[in-house]
Amino acid sequence: MDKRPALSIAIAAALFAAHPAAGQGQAAEPRGPGPAVKEAGRLGGGYRDAKWGMSMAEVKKRLAGRLEYETRLPNIEKILRLDIGEGRKVTCNFDHDQFYQAIYKPVAADGDQVSAEAASNGLERKYGPGKAETGYSDKDGKALKIVTWNDGTSRIEFRMRDPKAPASASERESWVYPSSTVVVIYTDITATMRREQRQEEERKRLDEKRRRQKIQDIQQDL
Repeated sequence: MDKRPALSIAIAAALFAAHPAAGQGQAAEPRGPGPAVKEAGRLGGGYRDAKWGMSMAEVKKRLAGRLEYETRLPNIEKILRLDIGEGRKVTCNFDHDQFYQAIYKPVAADGDQVSAEAASNGLERKYGPGKAETGYSDKDGKALKIVTWNDGTSRIEFRMRDPKAPASASERESWVYPSSTVVVIYTDITATMRREQRQEEERKRLDEKRRRQKIQDIQQDL
């Protein structure tokens, strides 16, 4: 069966921190500006020095690279794309100006097996062996190699088109190692789950609106 990988996974339950109200004669705990940054967890709680929950302005200070693209409109999901040298790029996604996902592309062209394997081996050295995910394909129907790491706070996914050379000699003649398909996706699990729930609620609201409008249109025709 053909399955396509999602950029995020659902988790069984989200943990919400409880803040007790300050009682009489007890000073309330001071709060700093902006959203609280989450606990790092085994996988680091973000991408390099940029941590989940940071604003775009904070992430720009934490990550080095040449600014390639950023959204400036306040009422849309924000995107920050940085060129970090020699074809390597990282795209940071924000929901309500809170950092929740980074997409790292280490290789710009096909045929660079050394760089592709450096990314795969580097993740394993840093985080230990990952979990191989099988049975997935890309939008062109090509099989994918996927390895994931998950600590309950963050999920990291290494993904690329299956690097195995074709079996037939005729196909191997035109085959090039698919290093340009390598991508590493770092995701805040809880923030992504909440975002997907919100999107699903909005989809249902729009479906109901269209249903009501259809009924109204038909009844007005009578």
